[in-house]
Amino acid sequence: MNKHAYPLIKGRLSNSFIGSCLIMLLLVACRPDACERLNCQNGGTCIDEACACPDGFTGLECELALDPCLQLTCKNGTCQTNAQGEAACLCDDGFEGTNCADAWTAKFLGNYLATETCNGGGLQFNMEVSNGLKFKQIALGNFNNKRDANNSAKVVANLVSSRAFEIPGQWMHFGFVSGIGSLNEEHTQLTLTFDIIQAGDTLSCSSLLVK
Repeated sequence: MNKHAYPLIKGRLSNSFIGSCLIMLLLVACRPDACERLNCQNGGTCIDEACACPDGFTGLECELALDPCLQLTCKNGTCQTNAQGEAACLCDDGFEGTNCADAWTAKFLGNYLATETCNGGGLQFNMEVSNGLKFKQIALGNFNNKRDANNSAKVVANLVSSRAFEIPGQWMHFGFVSGIGSLNEEHTQLTLTFDIIQAGDTLSCSSLLVK
């Protein structure tokens, strides 16, 4: 090879390498930012060149709305959406809560101090409220302070709403009982109004039970 040709070839290779590097640098520099091309909608945010969508949306640019009920589990009820597209559980009778997981009876249960007035006389004693044998039913223990030897003086009450109940007519060892009751909003007090009929006499009573 001509000794004068070698530097020429070397210079050409060097220029070619430099040119290739410049082209690569230009390509990298000119490559558009993917986040500039994406229009993340519905509150989505571009992260690592992709849209991160908020709950309820999907798609390349978060443009597709998911069924909001897919995000909500209703254990004892059905999911419905309102005019704003928000999902909420419509609970079956006897249940409540965000996911319809709470039975109405749950908030009635506990130990109470009862202050009772019957035909003018007053009395204080303890009562217990427990689950009844049936759905939407509670049992009022030591009713009218008449606990019997078998601790079975439990008057049955049926819930007619999430905070109200009725005491259907029933025979107890101390007479025939019937009445109504309700629970306050804080779930700390029960109010009872009832009659006890025994040997033809009617005893009209009201009672406030406090947890």
